Amino acid sequence: MSSKQPIFFMTVAICFALMACSTASPALVGEWRIVSYGPKGSPIPTVIGVDTSVNFNPDGKVNGNAGCNQFSGTYSVNGNTIRFSAIASTMMACLDDGRMEQEQGVFAVLSGEVGYALSGNSLIITSADGASLVVLERK
Repeated sequence: MSSKQPIFFMTVAICFALMACSTASPALVGEWRIVSYGPKGSPIPTVIGVDTSVNFNPDGKVNGNAGCNQFSGTYSVNGNTIRFSAIASTMMACLDDGRMEQEQGVFAVLSGEVGYALSGNSLIITSADGASLVVLERK
């Protein structure tokens, strides 16, 4: 066995491990519209007339618009949890109609490891502490 073979096999093993960590769920893949967000017991409807989206891509990337700014990052699914990471957004200020509050409420949930549940065309993402949620509908 040459000295290059162990390095090759280790590189292949690391690649497979990284691919397993970025597993996307086929059930989540696609474009979703944010319907409501906020406290679990009394979610707040999204601002009327404001187009929102959360796009779960098959390659483990997520992007969209929570009401004001574009955002992007990565996600992985393990059982009934989603791990969001490297979420970044543009930095526009939308001060006129509640869009900033909406966006802050959504981003507070789309952070770290969170729970989720699918029911038909609805997706509910619950914050890590279970106190807040984001409700989405498939577009």
